[in-house]
Amino acid sequence: MTRVTDAEASIVGGPLAAFLGNVWNVALMWNWKGDRSWVESVPGDPALDWVTGALFALGVVYAIYRAWTRKDVVAATLVAGLLVLTLPSSLAIAFPGENPHLNRASPVIPLVFVLAALPIPLVWTTLRSMIGQRRWQVACAAGLVGALTLIVWRTNWDRYFVDYNAIYRQSTYNTKEIGAVVRGFALLTGSVRGVYLPVWPHWVDFRLVALESGDFSWINTGLLQTIDEARQHVDQPGPKLYILHPDDARSLEVLRALYPEGVVRDYPSRQRGRPFRSFLVPS
Repeated sequence: MTRVTDAEASIVGGPLAAFLGNVWNVALMWNWKGDRSWVESVPGDPALDWVTGALFALGVVYAIYRAWTRKDVVAATLVAGLLVLTLPSSLAIAFPGENPHLNRASPVIPLVFVLAALPIPLVWTTLRSMIGQRRWQVACAAGLVGALTLIVWRTNWDRYFVDYNAIYRQSTYNTKEIGAVVRGFALLTGSVRGVYLPVWPHWVDFRLVALESGDFSWINTGLLQTIDEARQHVDQPGPKLYILHPDDARSLEVLRALYPEGVVRDYPSRQRGRPFRSFLVPS
């Protein structure tokens, strides 16, 4: 409801205009300008590579043609499904910046590739009719289709394993490395209850740290809204471990005042610009 109504933010231009603008942006997502979030893809990159995107566009035109001229119900359903199954993205009318959203539009994936596959037999038949039916001519047609397949494979390999990989590693935080430190503390002490993480603006998602630690219930006790909450831990028995942002000088100052015997350790990260710090209080 916060996305469909003005419960959280005002709808600029009115609901209908905002919705139509979102539908237009979803239509551009496949071939022109995609999701702006780094979580699902390279920000702004189209959802499809240029070969698959071209086939998809041809498939949509062909499906519309069949639905209009031959009253083909299946073709009409495919086209209508593009609108219906992307509604979780296009209905974000109060937050149009969240649209297009690849994750929310994921129900439409099967239809997209069915539509992209529709022109392939047409292309094959057209090529064979244009260049003839002899073996070498058929081989040339098959070679062209094979070359397009190779282009699709190589393009998507680079898009995912090179471009997206670099963006993801640059943008995501090293919750796995932090979680490993928490997990190591739990193995030594038998519990994660003595681990605390003071919040810091735009830092790690503490829920992911909890998942990586092996005990998701840690989120109920481990997150500190301010470091001043650590004063309540002084009388608690047993060792304690505080995970700090490297720029959080105040938390380190407070902890050193509370626990002069505490041990500070800096952890470099395999990801550039993602170091973190721990403050261990021995038992």
